[in-house]
Amino acid sequence: MPSSRRCSPNSKRTARTADGAMSEARLRETLAEVGFDARAAGGLPVRTLWRSVFDTAERSMSTRFYLGDEPDGSIRFSKELTFRPAV
Repeated sequence: MPSSRRCSPNSKRTARTADGAMSEARLRETLAEVGFDARAAGGLPVRTLWRSVFDTAERSMSTRFYLGDEPDGSIRFSKELTFRPAV
């Protein structure tokens, strides 16, 4: 199993991807970590408006949408919706 410690600073591999493909859960966690809300936007009107996860094996796209800010500055999102092509 590769270790992120063996990756050079200039390598595109990171601690999150050094061991191979991400699980769906880890991908969602990572997207949540880099999203913007009122607490992380430094007073600017910047928000993550949607987040999509594509599953190429299932030929699906799961998306959730921005619905507004919570009193604590976090974001209120819709429930996740999953879309698949009609077959």
